[in-house]
Amino acid sequence: MKALPRAISGPGSRGSLPPRAAAAGRLLLVALACLGACGGRGGSAGSPAGPVRIELDGSVLDLPGLQQPALPGPLRAAADELVASGDWSWTSPGAGPLRLVDGPRDLGRELVEAGLALAHVEQLRFNGVSNGSLEALDTDWAAAATRAQSSGRGLFAPAHAPGPRPLDLPLAGVCLPMHHKDFSVDYAWELAEVAELGARWVNLIVVTQQQRNDSSEVPLRTLRTPPDERIRATIRAARALGLRVQLMPVVLIAEPGPKDWRGTLAPTDRTAWWRSYDAFVCHMADLAREGGADVLCLGSELASMEADEARWRQLAQNVRMRYAGSLTYSANWDHFAELPFWDALDLASMTGYFEVCQETTFGGARDRFPDLDACLRAGWRAGLSELRHLAAVSGLPTVYSEVGIPSVEGALAKPWDYTLDGRADPDGQRRAFEAFADVFLPGGRPTAGFGGAFLYDFWGEGGLADKTYTPRGKPAAEVWRRILGELDAARQQPGGR
Repeated sequence: MKALPRAISGPGSRGSLPPRAAAAGRLLLVALACLGACGGRGGSAGSPAGPVRIELDGSVLDLPGLQQPALPGPLRAAADELVASGDWSWTSPGAGPLRLVDGPRDLGRELVEAGLALAHVEQLRFNGVSNGSLEALDTDWAAAATRAQSSGRGLFAPAHAPGPRPLDLPLAGVCLPMHHKDFSVDYAWELAEVAELGARWVNLIVVTQQQRNDSSEVPLRTLRTPPDERIRATIRAARALGLRVQLMPVVLIAEPGPKDWRGTLAPTDRTAWWRSYDAFVCHMADLAREGGADVLCLGSELASMEADEARWRQLAQNVRMRYAGSLTYSANWDHFAELPFWDALDLASMTGYFEVCQETTFGGARDRFPDLDACLRAGWRAGLSELRHLAAVSGLPTVYSEVGIPSVEGALAKPWDYTLDGRADPDGQRRAFEAFADVFLPGGRPTAGFGGAFLYDFWGEGGLADKTYTPRGKPAAEVWRRILGELDAARQQPGGR
């Protein structure tokens, strides 16, 4: 880890903490029992922990790459007796306070040298102590911190984690939203049918809900969010069936306005929103690691928040400290080209709810297309062009994180609109996916620039009268089987695509 020679023990360099007057020489001690989190989860000694971020008076000190250390008994007892001053705080709620204390000099040096604490000495006034004594204490603690860093002790122990498994593109996947309201119900039958359909990947979608479009908190858990153990168990169940797993957390709005959705979020306190969102995604990273997911999606279609480049990069860094799999982000199909943090990820993803055919008449002198199938193919060719554009701007392999058509009248023009309530149209859904296969898998082989897709979605009972996205019990199911089979066959052939 890169040393922070002065940032820990006094001002004068980037990242250093500001001086505060009339304070004793104080030891900044991380509340070690709570160190396991961006998300406030404790961990066992030696397990990966989230980067520590300290804030005071608007100045920030980031310590990336930290691990939760083992705390010897006597030092733990001393730490437990320290009284929090309230002057310092974590960036993430629930992670426990940083404790700023008047500690004995010897204990302070011992903790700092063990890598179990960070020292900051005031530079203005030191309760009447001479500047020479202050400088000696500053130097003493700074030297102890340098020894801890150079030796990789405690907080400065590097995280050793294997790199992500190769993705083996093209990806043949299906989206499975974890929407069961009864959390005791598992996803065994859905996973079994997804595997039987020919999928080799499943995208598990986990929802949280902020209250309004302008809310500044992303809750860790809501009534829509499955319990931790259900998420872990579902990842493991998918793996037991031979499926690889992407975990995709999604933010919805509990009380949206007429034009509100997650792409228009406008939190009143943007900093607070990011703190809570960091906590939520880091918590999902813990579950992805514990369950064995291959890919974690850092977000989905958060268009109004995507310009906050530094926040996204910090989030990616935080997640990588606790999760060794691949990272992606799911951009909206009409809002991906200006995303400033693609290079912090391993895979570029976009949703594919293209308006594949808005025409209603065909074959006439003034009609654009001879028939519906020609219109659909033209729509999907536009979608392919956008996917190739994503590959060009990101420099990464590209996939569709979601591509779906509900089986309802009007869906070919507005496949993103899950509120459509016309007549059921399972044949329109089938023809849309057949056209998709014609464009993206000509001759049964993935076309250039197409790294695969998660077909959306396999949720609900389905049937010919159903108007949702699932192909279950509809003609589109066999088209999905063809698409997934051809993608997987291409993956298995030498050279992939």
